[in-house]
Amino acid sequence: MSPQDSLAPNSSKLHWEKVYTEKPNDHQVSWFQESPETSLTLIDECLTRLTNDHQNESSTPIITLMDIGSGNSNLVIELLKQTIAKKEQGNVNNKYIQSFYLVDISGAALERTRQKLFKQVSNEQIQKENLRVEFVESNVLLLEQHSAFHSNSRPSIDIWHDRATFHFLTDEKDQLSYLKIVSDLLKVGGYFVLATFSSNNGPKQCSGLPIVQYDVEKLGKLLEQVKDVLQFELAKSFEQIHVTPFNTQQNFLFCVFQRVK
Repeated sequence: MSPQDSLAPNSSKLHWEKVYTEKPNDHQVSWFQESPETSLTLIDECLTRLTNDHQNESSTPIITLMDIGSGNSNLVIELLKQTIAKKEQGNVNNKYIQSFYLVDISGAALERTRQKLFKQVSNEQIQKENLRVEFVESNVLLLEQHSAFHSNSRPSIDIWHDRATFHFLTDEKDQLSYLKIVSDLLKVGGYFVLATFSSNNGPKQCSGLPIVQYDVEKLGKLLEQVKDVLQFELAKSFEQIHVTPFNTQQNFLFCVFQRVK
């Protein structure tokens, strides 16, 4: 997942374009996972809850996912393959995501993921199954300025996923700005899946940039500051060791929040 630093947007973009240009192999960056099992599991749990919430409706709900800092991740590729497989089964009880937004500050990262995706899933399959895949090149804090999020076509997000982007926002002002964007785009009842470096022995920097470590209490205090526009209930939290492609260990905090306001 490609992180995004907002303190100097132009230099930040240059930084991440350089990372993905000079490290063309996925396994050259510490955050890469061949199969992002934890995120896939958490998203599936969110899908189950969302489907249950709509079980009395006559039509299948259209579920929209946003992956912040999508980078060179295989997450959306795996989710897209799952969706196509479920739709081909024709089971009306199947739960799946129909719209995908991949957001990253690096165009090089998104292009890499685009090429990987279309080697495994054809554009014809995507169109046949009436799916939507949007590659959004943007700093997360400037997201609402992107054409994909103009008011007349702004998507409502059911699942907001962020693994290893939020912790690069080291200024509280930027952290609160990020949460304001979440409040603008995430549906009430939707889920916020967040993974950051843990304050319990997690890394203090990544790719040469400083980060902010978190625990549940620290996140709770931050969310308290935006409670007038955004309120969450914590559905799940846990720590997990990520073994990097270099065989080093990074302790992550995973949290799943459901929006209640």
